[in-house]
Amino acid sequence: MYIGVTGITEAEARRRGFPVESYVVESHDKAKYMRELRNVVIKAVISRGKLIGVQVVGRTPLIAGYVDLATQFLGEYVEKLFYAEYTYMPFTAPVWHPLAVVGRLWLRNYYRPNSSATS
Repeated sequence: MYIGVTGITEAEARRRGFPVESYVVESHDKAKYMRELRNVVIKAVISRGKLIGVQVVGRTPLIAGYVDLATQFLGEYVEKLFYAEYTYMPFTAPVWHPLAVVGRLWLRNYYRPNSSATS
């Protein structure tokens, strides 16, 4: 079992008085059609629309790369996770990177199209 953490946890954010929400994404360490597929779970901690922490758990050392990448997004608006460019290599990454899924889930809950653009 491999565990990686960057930023602060949801519990720590609440202790510090931050308004906080979190998203948990279950994914895989590679494309679903590859052999020896392993589960990876990512928890993203968000405050005021910005990423403040990420925890990753899985049975593959590849999670280290997920944590390193997440570190680059700390303090950034979560939508950047969705719009970022991710590499796709079937042996080491799923089609949808779990961090992109976090961004997508956040946008689904908070994106409000400009009403004047639809008029």
